[in-house]
Amino acid sequence: MERNFTNFMNRKDLKEKVIVGGGMAAIFLPVRLVFFTFVSKYWIGSVGLVFIVAITMHILSTKNKLGKFGRMYQNQTRKLTTGKLGNGLIVLSIILIIYLGVTPYLIEKANTTYFEEKEFYSEVFKLAMDHTSTGKLQKFEGKIPDEKLLNGNLTPFQAFERSFAIVASIANDATNGWVLHFYTVGFVGQVEYLGILLFYRFMNRKKT
Repeated sequence: MERNFTNFMNRKDLKEKVIVGGGMAAIFLPVRLVFFTFVSKYWIGSVGLVFIVAITMHILSTKNKLGKFGRMYQNQTRKLTTGKLGNGLIVLSIILIIYLGVTPYLIEKANTTYFEEKEFYSEVFKLAMDHTSTGKLQKFEGKIPDEKLLNGNLTPFQAFERSFAIVASIANDATNGWVLHFYTVGFVGQVEYLGILLFYRFMNRKKT
């Protein structure tokens, strides 16, 4: 009997998650599309848009203006933002913010501090991708001092940081800036997401 009740609750919870997740996607995507089409075609113009929609949803659901969907919405946001799951999501969000925020900085650093090495490896990469350039890689030997190519006296962390910066910058150039655009938009989105998590966490704790 207890197992059947648990299975029922799990199915109910999963059903609520699907309905709420699908409902929020059906709200957020058109809002962003309309904003992009009629207001601003630049991502910076939509900063805070998701947060405003989330606050509006919270107000409407607490005032019982959304009916059964509003009750499911409140239930799922409470589960996602409190307890161990909420703590895990906040920590994950902070880690992603750091990663998405540091990468654009490293891309720019590769264009300045590591520019010589970046140009070297960029040319090597282009030749490696060109099947007609067999043997031409030898012309780059000695172009950069060995201590730079072999990381010199860099610590493992510094070597990783430099290598990651160069690879990310080359990828950004190869995609005409889309890598940098992706990380920038992702960073803004994660900041908004963390703000929403903290907002709901604060509101749910006020109720208890």
